Amino acid sequence: MSAGSATSRRVIRALAAFAKAGLAPEDAYGAVKATALVALSVGAEKSLASSGGVAQTQVDDLPPEDFPHLHALADIESEEAAWAFTLETLVSGLRTQIRRRRT
Repeated sequence: MSAGSATSRRVIRALAAFAKAGLAPEDAYGAVKATALVALSVGAEKSLASSGGVAQTQVDDLPPEDFPHLHALADIESEEAAWAFTLETLVSGLRTQIRRRRT
């Protein structure tokens, strides 16, 4: 089995699951894309971290008074809370969309 056909089957199953949950085809497609993008982002950062790397935005040259929110990110000790928030937001958003479609 090729990697492409395995991926296609996963996408088809995901589309079917979202359709079964009540999403229209275009919404199911959006849900699959959103889920895939979050999964790829988490995977990329975890992979980078496992090899000792860190994904970060360089803000040292930006004045803190103009970019206080970016500079506040320097105090974050772990990305886990951010990823947990991202995943919860994705799930909550999908749940809300599915509920709307069912009513």
